[in-house]
Amino acid sequence: MYGRFTGPPEQAVLERFSFLDDADRDLVAFRRGDHNRLGFSLQLVTVRHLGRFLEDPLDVPGVVVDYVASQIKVADPSCVKAYLERRPTRFEHQTETCEVYGFRSYPSVKESLLAWVGDQAWATGDGPKALFYSAVARLRAERVLLPGMTTLRDDVAGARKAAETRLYAALAGVVTAEQASDLEQMLKRSHGQARHAGVLSAAVQVLFEAETWGEAVPLAVVWDAIESVVGSRAKLRTAMEAVQEFIPP
Repeated sequence: MYGRFTGPPEQAVLERFSFLDDADRDLVAFRRGDHNRLGFSLQLVTVRHLGRFLEDPLDVPGVVVDYVASQIKVADPSCVKAYLERRPTRFEHQTETCEVYGFRSYPSVKESLLAWVGDQAWATGDGPKALFYSAVARLRAERVLLPGMTTLRDDVAGARKAAETRLYAALAGVVTAEQASDLEQMLKRSHGQARHAGVLSAAVQVLFEAETWGEAVPLAVVWDAIESVVGSRAKLRTAMEAVQEFIPP
């Protein structure tokens, strides 16, 4: 799930994102009190794991709390509840974490990210979902704090729309009015072919089903069944004539 924990992480994931090395533990040691040391540590492993800080820094699975507490020698992990008593502390720790570990804000890279998204949309034709997850992966790789999901979704959609507009403008610049008219007619014919093919397919399906009705079924009954599906014999005849135009002699 985007930007939050959805349950206890698997052991491999826990060890990958929540392990504190010597430099991490040295930084943690500057905090006063077990609750601050554990709270700081949880914010650090959270931003590594999720790509953003949580509104509630303690909204973390218990296994993560216990694993981190064991690394910094906090005997009673429940002491972390006191971390929220002084509200500015969490934000001071977030700022320090960003400065030490090189995390950047989304607004600082937004312009370059959306330019990249536009290039991706132009080159790959990817849809909004694929582009969204590509953007998330790029932000994570570059240690950029993820914005709200709605914000990123709308920004990516806007960049994709701009790329589409640019593509249409480029195509319009190389297609003459006559070619554009021919393309429009081709599309209309293609749509018509699909509609007529659908009518014929429905009629043939009835014929296949009629084979199971027995040999004594009158032809009129079969025609009634076909007309109930396609509308009328005239409509069926029109579809047949339209499709025949595209059948090689």
